[in-house]
Amino acid sequence: MPRVKKEYFAAKKAEIVDAAVRVCEVKPAYSVTLRDVVKECGISTGGIYNYFSSIDEIFAEILNRAYDEFSVKHEVEKIFGSGKAPQEIIMDFFVLRGKLIDNIYRKFGKLVFELQAIYLNDPERGRKILAKITPSDEGLEILARLGEFIDGFKCVLPTGQILFLIIAASDGVKKAIIDPDSAAELARIGLPKNESATAESMMKILAQAVIKLLDIK
Repeated sequence: MPRVKKEYFAAKKAEIVDAAVRVCEVKPAYSVTLRDVVKECGISTGGIYNYFSSIDEIFAEILNRAYDEFSVKHEVEKIFGSGKAPQEIIMDFFVLRGKLIDNIYRKFGKLVFELQAIYLNDPERGRKILAKITPSDEGLEILARLGEFIDGFKCVLPTGQILFLIIAASDGVKKAIIDPDSAAELARIGLPKNESATAESMMKILAQAVIKLLDIK
């Protein structure tokens, strides 16, 4: 494909994805159709099929964009290779993970949670869309890297259980970032406002808990 044509194709795809993001900001994802995207971006219905065959392909492209834009794999390796004290490495890891959640979920969080609900209710549809999300394993890969690190410490729980707790807590943090009522709920359980303001601040609390579980002095 000639370079100009390739660049035009990529630009047109990006234009369609931008339009879909705008639509999803005002409509729940389950009700968004290709027709909505066509209307928003001004491309013809037939023309959109030159780039995407379904609304799910567009959703996948949105998620790919989100994960590509905020990829942290190289930063994670720098943290674990920094030579810092174990407590600092763990804290740096969770701070980075918090920043990642803040970036992705403040921008795409509503859509991510709406898509998860759609695909949980329609597993076959979910499998098809996941197959089109190229960096979908990065989160687990990064978490596995943490698992390798904490394996070297004596702990009251097996590494797998610690990672499970981290995943569960991270999901709660993600929800808190996009839920407008989360601040009040967290305040009711005694979490100060400054500690629940961002994913980064909440992940620091999780880091402290993990450090204590590992009994790092």
